[in-house]
Formats: sequence, structure tokens, C-alpha cells
Amino acid sequence: MLRLVLLFVCLLAFENYNHACAHFLFVHMVRGKNPRTELHFAESAWDFSANGRMVGIMVAADVRGPGNEQMTCTQESFGLVAPVSENQTAACADFTYGLMSRGETFLLEYHAKGIVGLESANTPMGLKAEVVAAPTDSDRLVLTVLFDGTPAPGAEVVASVKGLSADTFTADKNGQVEIPMPTTPVFSIRAMVSEKREGTYENRPYGEARHYTTLTVHTQDAPSNSDGLAWAVLHDARDRCAEFTAKGTQWSGKFKGKFGDES
Repeated sequence: MLRLVLLFVCLLAFENYNHACAHFLFVHMVRGKNPRTELHFAESAWDFSANGRMVGIMVAADVRGPGNEQMTCTQESFGLVAPVSENQTAACADFTYGLMSRGETFLLEYHAKGIVGLESANTPMGLKAEVVAAPTDSDRLVLTVLFDGTPAPGAEVVASVKGLSADTFTADKNGQVEIPMPTTPVFSIRAMVSEKREGTYENRPYGEARHYTTLTVHTQDAPSNSDGLAWAVLHDARDRCAEFTAKGTQWSGKFKGKFGDES
């Protein structure tokens, strides 16, 4: 049922959204009645489609908790899932995709971090490439792209700063970009760091590695009787979609259907 709800929400909120063609790794830290980490290899942090090929690509991902402890995931049709304790606030993952040739040949590496609450957003987790975020006193969010633990000047940063549109920024000499504070229950930042590196992968040479990294933040704890991911995405859709214009409007309803054998 949850998957049907999320599919409905995505269609409702993003009917006119111009999806990217590329896929990226996203880690969600989900609260509510079933605390868990969910990994998706998808076009955006709001893409919850069941794509067996994409799940198969990331199945070898190295998934870790805040203390670098290994996390064991179960493969589902939509992604990878690992249970977490109620007090775990972060998880990260990475994997090597392989070589891509677009004029030149480069190695693709993916990194992702998911957190609950902005309190954890400014703490690095030791990924090769990662984004940390710190709020300011003026409702702004300072993003810092790190590579090998140090700021990455010139990194490409993609963030949604207004409505459904995503803007692309270039990190300054300190590896930083400043954006308005996101106001939705879930948001995600993506960055890319290009590394000049010669090597071979499966006996094929390359001269560059491109590191794509995401930071996905669930800013609020969902009610204990709700599924945290459905709760966040539904509220996000209401706030972003023109169909729901009144702030604070209370609404309820029932969805009935089946997903496989699940009612």
C-alpha cells in the first residue's frame, strides 16, 4: 500500500516536472512506526519506482552507520532496506558503477548520506565525497562539498531552492554554496566532484573519476503511528503542489488498492 501511495504522490506533485536522465544514489533515514534506512538508485530523492535493474546495480553498495559500523540490507523491488534503532540519525553508502564513455572515458563512483534532523547535517561520515550543511541565523543553509575530508572548490552542486525547479551552482574557493533554508519535510542536495586520476577498471583505462554524492535530509520526526517516508513525501507534495495552496490545511483520506499480494 505504501508504494501505491508514494506513486500517487509522485504523479501528483511532479506531473510537469522535467526529470533528469541520470540516476544517483539516495539514502533515506525513515522514522515513524518502522524506523529504517532505504537506499534508492533513482533520478531524484522523490523517485520511489520499483526498478529491478537499478536495484541490481546498487546491490553491492557498502552501507554504514555513524560509527562506520556495517549495516546489512535486504533487497526489495524498489531498493535496499535495513532496520535501524530509534536513536540512529544517519547512514551512508557508496559503490562504484563502472566506466562511462561520453567523448572521454571516466569512472563513475556514487556516494550518499541520509540524516534525520539538521543537527546531524554538518557532521562528516568519511565518504570519499560528501555534502555537509549548516544553518545560518538568517534562514539560509550553507552547503560544503568535501572530497577526502577537505573542501572541494569548483564542485557542481544541484539543489531545489524554489518550487519544483532545481538550480545548479558552483562551489566557491571554500567548497561552499549558500541557499535558502528548505522548508519541506524531506529535501536532497546533490554534488559532483571531478578527480583527475588514471587507472584501469575491468582492464579498460580511464583518466578521470566523477564522484556523485547526495545528502538527503528528513527534517522532522514522523508521528509514531505513521510510516515516516509516506508522511514526509505526502506533506512535501502538499506544500509544493498548486493543488494544495492553503498552508496548514488539514486533510485526510483513504487509499485502497494492492501492491502484489499486499492490500
